Amino acid sequence: MVTELRSSLAAVARSLDESVRAGRAAGTPIHEITCPAVENPWQQISFELDSAVARRLRMALRQRVVGPDGQARVVNKFNNANLVFHALSLCTTVDHLVNSRGSHLYSAAAGIHFRSVADDNRTPASAVTFVSTEPLLAQRVDAERARAALAELRHKFNSDPDTGLGTRATLHERTAQALADTRADSSPLSILLFSVTETDAEAAAGGPSAMTQPTAAALTQIAQGLGEQIEEAETELFRDGPDSFSLLARGQDYLGMVKLARLILAQVYLALPDVSLTVGVAQYAGRGTEGDLLAQAAAARRLASNEQVSVALADPCSGELRLSPHEDAG
Repeated sequence: MVTELRSSLAAVARSLDESVRAGRAAGTPIHEITCPAVENPWQQISFELDSAVARRLRMALRQRVVGPDGQARVVNKFNNANLVFHALSLCTTVDHLVNSRGSHLYSAAAGIHFRSVADDNRTPASAVTFVSTEPLLAQRVDAERARAALAELRHKFNSDPDTGLGTRATLHERTAQALADTRADSSPLSILLFSVTETDAEAAAGGPSAMTQPTAAALTQIAQGLGEQIEEAETELFRDGPDSFSLLARGQDYLGMVKLARLILAQVYLALPDVSLTVGVAQYAGRGTEGDLLAQAAAARRLASNEQVSVALADPCSGELRLSPHEDAG
């Protein structure tokens, strides 16, 4: 069983490694690199139950980095991609210990495999209270409570735990619905994708600025500020990644979204001067799927990042990527 698990994790790790290598060769920012095997490789891991295993994983996935100024700081590597590689290392070790006749488990004298009281090798240090399952199975299922529990689980799956916003899965679902409505009434439909980076406050004065993933407090503040714009622009907001948000707006063309993006940028920079936003805008041109529309916006955002500007867009007429017009254009 452990050999099969190791083989499966090895395939996922190989796909991640190949995707990262290809993305870096193409100049793609690390947080925008996608992987066929993992939908959200850079999303921070979230354990619903705090346990000793979860705490040990958090400690294992932290890295001590020494900067050019000689100062050391701890960098959080607690994302899905690093969890895959860490789990693969553990499975490889266990696979060797269990299935390799050359491991020390087969060469050393067999001993007990549990912690005992006072090391007497007889009395386990921990025990589990016996629980009879018969009374539980005999209980009748409350249909209303079951439906409520299912609805709560569905809400948790479709909502970001930090900001309460819809997730990437919800974004795709709502975009597909909006496309169907747009095809029916020919109203414009646009989307704005932007990624968030934060300047490292511990970077050496006068040295090169170090950009890191934004803190949870910064992301929450940005989400709250965007919520005020949503009420005015009738725009749906989603958190589609660990450091990225999406705005989906019906009745807005791409120039209107550019103006909205500039307004958001100004407010964010005023409230959070250490935060930088990179924005990509796309408008539905009457063809393609929700995936095509999201891909156009992501490509525009990538262009803005490569050109070191704030906003870029996918032209709805030609489909070409270009930098955004000036604020008073259109």
